[in-house]
Amino acid sequence: MRSLRKNPQLAVLLSLLVVFVGTTAFGPLVRADDPLKPNILQKFRPPSPEHPMGTDELGRDVLSRVLLGGRYSLGAGLAVVVLGGLIGSVVGFISGYFGGWLDFVLMRITELFLGFPALILAIAFAAAFGAGLAQGVLAAALVWWPGYARLVRGQVLAVRNLQFVEAAQALGARDARVLLRHVVPACFGEIVVKATLDMGLAILFVASLGFLGLGVRAPTPEWGTMIAEARPYILDKWWTGFYPGAAIGVTVVLFNMLGDQIRAVLTPRRGQI
Repeated sequence: MRSLRKNPQLAVLLSLLVVFVGTTAFGPLVRADDPLKPNILQKFRPPSPEHPMGTDELGRDVLSRVLLGGRYSLGAGLAVVVLGGLIGSVVGFISGYFGGWLDFVLMRITELFLGFPALILAIAFAAAFGAGLAQGVLAAALVWWPGYARLVRGQVLAVRNLQFVEAAQALGARDARVLLRHVVPACFGEIVVKATLDMGLAILFVASLGFLGLGVRAPTPEWGTMIAEARPYILDKWWTGFYPGAAIGVTVVLFNMLGDQIRAVLTPRRGQI
């Protein structure tokens, strides 16, 4: 709360993000139009007071579909960051703290994943798992964790030789207690910053899988899938693909700006460890 008072930009960004997420979470409950029910008589209606974002090729309200799709896109992005961050952080903590042959093996596996283009590797995983939102999230998480592993390992290497860690080890504290009580809190700020910055990228990544047909199944809306469905009509019926693309753009910008502000808040504290 002190950080919010000292940094009004952070407070504004958090407020905008809360409004944006709240709109996608509760917006479908307010809109009367069914985002899944076709109405051929209403197809390709341009934006109007009745349909502020127009209708698509099946007469479905684009605004309702964008709002409902936000639930899936934001939820999928959060799941990718949490799952990938958890796997990568565990690998990084173990690798950086224990070192030796365990560090060598884990880092070689990490480099093996980093050696492939992330999207191509995720497409291979998604093709193996099958189409669907859960499968797409799992495929994205399996290529997302190496970044966290490298980041956390570097942070642990910088922290494990500090005096408070050595003092805990000298007092006979077990490795698990030293990790959880001293090392993890010292690295937590950097993990939060990366997770915040990654949220927008994860949403964009999942949308890319959806655009390629490896995301949610029709007629369930998801921003990437909506853009893929609008591709044949986007030159003439621009609103069908513009608004889900704009939703992705706004989300990425908000999370990137929020991550920058959180980094500015946490960096001075990191220097005081």
